[in-house]
Order: sequence, then C-alpha cells, then structure tokens
Amino acid sequence: MEPAKPESLWQWARSLRGFQFEVATRAAVVALGQFGAEILIGRHYGAALLFVTPLALTVAHLTSPVPALLVDRVLETVLGSVVAQVIVLLVRARARRQPALPG
Repeated sequence: MEPAKPESLWQWARSLRGFQFEVATRAAVVALGQFGAEILIGRHYGAALLFVTPLALTVAHLTSPVPALLVDRVLETVLGSVVAQVIVLLVRARARRQPALPG
C-alpha cells in the first residue's frame, strides 16, 4: 500500500500536528551545544562551558526524561554558578587589598 501524498502545503502542515517539536528542539539544543563546545574549547574554556552545561543537561534529560530531575539539575547548576562567582569576587577583592610582592 502506497503512503498518502499530501496535495497541498496546507495538508502537509496539518499532518505535522502529531509531530513532537519538543524532540526536535532538544535535538537542536544538543547540536548547537556540541558545535559551540567544539569551536570554543581550544580557545576559551570558560566560554565553552556556556555550551557544555546546557548540552550535558539536555543529553541527561533525553536519557531519563523526569521533569523534576531536570529542574533539580538546573537549580544546582545555577546555585553552583552563583557560589563560584561569589568566590571569584571575594578572592579578587582580597588580592587588591594585599600589597604587591617586591621583585
């Protein structure tokens, strides 16, 4: 039996109703994350992490699609980023207060 061919663009668009764009969106995030990580990892590791983190979270969510787990991982990532920023600012402030070493 031959599959039905849509006769117009409108019928084709209506046939896409059942397609899960969420999966396509996840695939696009993975592709963009991988591309950005590969391009930046050799030059600037910190900038590459902007792509690696969403990539890791998305791939982990694809393997075990538990929404609560994804929310927990995103919150942990944000919390870790905030703590790291605070530590960097404190270390920089302390370094500015100390006199430079002679030499």
